[in-house]
Amino acid sequence: MSASKPVFILVCGGWHSPACYDKLKDQLEARGYEYYCPHLASMGPAASGVTYEADVEVVRGIALPLIDQGKEIVLIAHSAGGVPAVVASQGLEISQRAVDGKQGGFKHIIFIAAVIIPVRGSDTLQTLGGQWQPGQGGVEPYTKNNLMTIQRGAEKALYSDLPEAESEKYYDLFEPHSQDAFETPVNYIAADVTIPKTFIVTEKDAVFPPFAQKALASSVPGMKIESMETSHSPFASQPEHLADIIVRVSAGDGQ
Repeated sequence: MSASKPVFILVCGGWHSPACYDKLKDQLEARGYEYYCPHLASMGPAASGVTYEADVEVVRGIALPLIDQGKEIVLIAHSAGGVPAVVASQGLEISQRAVDGKQGGFKHIIFIAAVIIPVRGSDTLQTLGGQWQPGQGGVEPYTKNNLMTIQRGAEKALYSDLPEAESEKYYDLFEPHSQDAFETPVNYIAADVTIPKTFIVTEKDAVFPPFAQKALASSVPGMKIESMETSHSPFASQPEHLADIIVRVSAGDGQ
């Protein structure tokens, strides 16, 4: 194992722009870590029809030059970002690259209240119950090329442990999200991942029930589970504590 610090790449959750994670970014960079949080292809006013597969290419576009330098990368996946993070890791694990005589690669995936696809061929919406919640902007039956715009007020549930005035500021950082990204089948899932995996359960989550998070995480062999007493967004309400957990598990504690 490399003695140097890993690089962190954070994969955004649904509707969340990279700026939503700036408090965590500041915490990790203050500790001397290299950090990236790319803007996903499936988000933004021009993202209609874009699937998670384009997000995978965005993540790999950041990761591959770093891996070619021999760097070891920890993926941090929030919410719906769990899908592209998992798929992006395929074939680029440190162990697989070592077989090919190469250094660097993905060393760990940390899931923060993230979507874990339990069955190959399923998708994000099916995993979360098969029905969009009011205010999410989804159209059913499935309509291709729909752009989902989350309604104002949703931030109060996503950031329920922040003062209301602060949570409202996050709404201004949200972006439209392609519905296709959530309803395209996924064939490489967390159970296929061979590198260490940690799931952080958000115990006061008003959006993604903790019992459902635990059920999905426990279904994956080898998944280590941590907990935080936060809403769906610990990077906003407890960024220092979240950074502590990320750094600890990335170093291999408890693995």
